[in-house]
Amino acid sequence: MPPSLAYDSLVLGTLVGRHARYRPAHTALVAPCGDREVRLDWGSLDGYVNRYAHALAGLGVGRGDRVASVLPNRIELATLYWACAKLGAAARPSHSATTNGAPGRPS
Repeated sequence: MPPSLAYDSLVLGTLVGRHARYRPAHTALVAPCGDREVRLDWGSLDGYVNRYAHALAGLGVGRGDRVASVLPNRIELATLYWACAKLGAAARPSHSATTNGAPGRPS
């Protein structure tokens, strides 16, 4: 770890950006996509997280909010988690089999 980074400054919402800065080409995520795997490096993941965070902030999501989602275990779900962390919000996943057709509403 570079000496300029204090441990108390390593908050969850900044970790993707830090990895993107120090190792942008290293693999961050590997996820199944049909009969193949999709790989994202830290630089690409940081770009996706920033876009998700910007879109969520535009919808009024901020610190202390909860964001419900019905997403499969794919890169989009991980990206949503990191974007929420960046904004200080909490991601609340719901599995599609446990809802009555309304996202975030358990049956």
